[in-house]
Formats: sequence, structure tokens, C-alpha cells
Amino acid sequence: MGVRTPMVDAATFHVEHLTRRLTEAAARLGAPLSGGAAAKLVGHLRLLAEWNRTHNLVGPGTIEDWLSRHTLDSLAAASLVPAGTGFDVGSGAGFPGIPIAVARPDVRMVLIEPRQKRAAFLQAAIGSLGIDRATVESRQSSAVAIAKRPVFVISRATFPVVEWIATGAALLGFGGQLVAFLPGGGWPEEKLVALGRAANLAPTARKDYEIPGQPARTVVLFVREDAPVG
Repeated sequence: MGVRTPMVDAATFHVEHLTRRLTEAAARLGAPLSGGAAAKLVGHLRLLAEWNRTHNLVGPGTIEDWLSRHTLDSLAAASLVPAGTGFDVGSGAGFPGIPIAVARPDVRMVLIEPRQKRAAFLQAAIGSLGIDRATVESRQSSAVAIAKRPVFVISRATFPVVEWIATGAALLGFGGQLVAFLPGGGWPEEKLVALGRAANLAPTARKDYEIPGQPARTVVLFVREDAPVG
């Protein structure tokens, strides 16, 4: 008799495929993931698919779409953020805060989400997946910042860029850092300096990146200074 190959059900195969794809793509973005970390992020997407049927937490798409559009895009910033406590302002379904909390063991993320359905999803996600370096706050970000100044703030797809620069900078003390996702790749240094100047921010690091099937993007780390730059 020949040796029988064990059968793998479709759901298990799909999860393994997603985990492998995520691990390989994250490494190319400079955000290496352990097997356990990748499994948590795939679990986040699967839970999101369940909740999204009734709560409309993210736009339409498949888990594969969301992996590229949301999880990998979030991980592009993971290597830029400093160690310590960060605020994800307007976290929504947990992007970028959950991927960063999973990828960076030296970072604690406060997921700030005042909309109750989304806050409930975030609580369910971090609880069921065992993401112990993330907490959820349903208060406004300014109230949270008064209680605890963050080392850095980050937001993705919640504010127009100029509005986020002003909003995020107001949450920081001197030396605090802000992460901004910018569309396209046409961001020369002088343009970044001008973008931060009104909020007393200076660019200190950047990453230009492309994810297959997605437009080119730039993520920039700014630091808050005493006086306007320039």
C-alpha cells in the first residue's frame, strides 16, 4: 500500500498560506515577524472579517486585500517608531496599532477609538488574540494625553495629512515623535521640513515603500522641537 498523505482542510491551508505570505512580505518591509506574531495578525484579519459582516468596520474586500492594504501598510512604520508608549489615534479596526504592537516587543500601543462599535472590536481582538502590549481607550486623544504623554503618536487614514500633523503634534511634549503616512513618493527633504514647520516638528527618518498591488507610499518620523524649524 502507498503512504497516504494527510488531508489538510481548506481553512487550515488558507491560514497557512496567509501566514507565510505575511511573514515574507513583512520581512521585505523591514518588519520581521515570528511565526506566533504572524499568526496573531492573521487572526486579527479573520476576526475582522467576522465582525465586518454586521458592523462595517473597514471597506469592502477580502482578507487577502486587507492584508496588503492595511496590515502590511501598518507594518511599514514598525521599524521607524521609537520604543515606549505610542498612541494610535483613530485606531478604527486596529491599524496601524495592532500590527505595530505585535511586531515590536519594546512598544506599548494605546488604541484610541471613541466610536463604540470599533472600540468593542478592538477589545475583543486584543483579548482573544492575547495582544498584551495594546490597550483600548474610548476617550478623546487629548484627554488620554493629559493623563499620560506618549513617546510617539501615529494615525493612518483618519485625518488629512496637514490636519494630522497639527492634531498629533498637540499631543506631544518636547522631544515627542509623530509618524505620518504620506501618499506617493514625491517628498523631497525640503517639502517634509515645510510640512512639519508650523507644528514645531522636524523630520528625522523616512521610509519610501511599495506593497504589490498598492500605490507607492512614504512614512515619515518627525520630532517635536522647542521652536519652528528654519
